[in-house]
Amino acid sequence: MMDALGLGETLKEFVPELPVGKRNGTRYTFSDIVGTSHAIHGLIKDAQRASLLNCAVLIDGEAGTGKEIFAQSIHNFSRNSQQPFVAINCAALPETMLDRILFGTVKGTFTGAIDQAGLFEEARAGTLFLDEIDSLSLLLQAKLLRVMHEMNFRRVGALNVIPVECRVICSTNKAPQKLIAEGRLRQDLFYRIARVALHIPPLRMRREDIASITETFIKKSNLILRKDVRFVSPELYELLLFYNWPGNLRELEHVLENLMIRVENNEKELGLEHLPPRLKQVLLSTREELKIPGERQNLPDTLKELEKQLIMDSLKRNMWNYPKTAKELGIIQQSLAYRMKKLGIAQRKES
Repeated sequence: MMDALGLGETLKEFVPELPVGKRNGTRYTFSDIVGTSHAIHGLIKDAQRASLLNCAVLIDGEAGTGKEIFAQSIHNFSRNSQQPFVAINCAALPETMLDRILFGTVKGTFTGAIDQAGLFEEARAGTLFLDEIDSLSLLLQAKLLRVMHEMNFRRVGALNVIPVECRVICSTNKAPQKLIAEGRLRQDLFYRIARVALHIPPLRMRREDIASITETFIKKSNLILRKDVRFVSPELYELLLFYNWPGNLRELEHVLENLMIRVENNEKELGLEHLPPRLKQVLLSTREELKIPGERQNLPDTLKELEKQLIMDSLKRNMWNYPKTAKELGIIQQSLAYRMKKLGIAQRKES
């Protein structure tokens, strides 16, 4: 992987191999990230570079796009991969207990208090992953900002200062700029946690990855379920390709899991008949909304037509306002301009 991405032989000495069955609190490495699109390959390359810098990273992407998979992969590609990876969902942090959970406590500080390390200490020189960082109140964000600025903290009730040794990786489900504009993310905290910012595009914006993800999932499921599925029917593949996947990878895996459970042990092909009625109805409803070409085309031409249609529909909904269109599609405005030129969509003035 490193050589394929042009990172060179010299980096291998800094990236220790992890044993099978990792004991550092992770399950994933970059080899677990599947996809053939330029978007995902470029993202992996950027994430690998970030992992070697040992700086704070902010990952944004819709729910189900695989933000923690990237966070774990960054940790496992780093020089400190043997150190712990500690993850916490900030949406599950009670505001009154944040200090204790993150920074630890000293015995006798309050009734029932014991000497206990917080997550910053548990991570040691590894990685602390703060998922859904925007779920923290602005007051809690201010406390975190101070720690990120000073690079030290105190246990609750302690006088001595403990240095921060770990890398902090944060994630959000929405674009950080939107969260800042909505007053849900402090701008000064953003500057601290986003020394490197990575955006994971939604699955609907990289449909060319659906085939490779599906193939990989089927191979893994065959081993677990002792089946021998080798093919996906054209009709089913068309449904998978043209569905919008609001739940992204998580939803695709849910659908594939249902298919693999329902297929018989002697069957070699997944088809529409293996879809539960509820899932089939959901997939078909989206298919009807899209103007799928009547004549069967090859995959590149089909994806090109679909991308052009999605962009045109969004442009019309937003009255040819390019910033709004790019925001709706989950891409930057420069990328929208590039895609429009590539697809032959002439630019117009805003309506």
